[in-house]
Amino acid sequence: MNDMVPRRSLMPTIVDDEGNPLEGPEMEKVSSLVMQMAQLAQLARINRNLERREITGHKVTTILQASSATLEFDTKLHWPYVPWARARFVNTGPDPVYVSINDDFDFTELVRYSELPIDFTEAKERICVIHYYCKAGQTASLQAVAFY
Repeated sequence: MNDMVPRRSLMPTIVDDEGNPLEGPEMEKVSSLVMQMAQLAQLARINRNLERREITGHKVTTILQASSATLEFDTKLHWPYVPWARARFVNTGPDPVYVSINDDFDFTELVRYSELPIDFTEAKERICVIHYYCKAGQTASLQAVAFY
């Protein structure tokens, strides 16, 4: 039964410039190069993950005034002009405020004196844009304490 099922090689046939399959020492050289490229790709992924975890250890504090208009705060357009790794948002009132991070559709309600901690230290994307608003006729102060 096994003879009737064709066997697939895990590695495709590698040929030279004339179309002849590589064998012996030449094939070992090619295999070695392929393994080195795979190792380099894996090291690059590991390096990206380690860089993602790094933060400078500096803190920035800002107060955002919310009203009935949906406003946005782009961290790359305000000092220190970099995305944030972590932040804690505190509504100091007087009314509830709605906050969304990096999108403008998934809002979280923060009642007066409530906190919203966000940690994007290991995320592919950092905290870049904060969208916020209050319901019609309401206002609130939103304090952001962030680390980058």
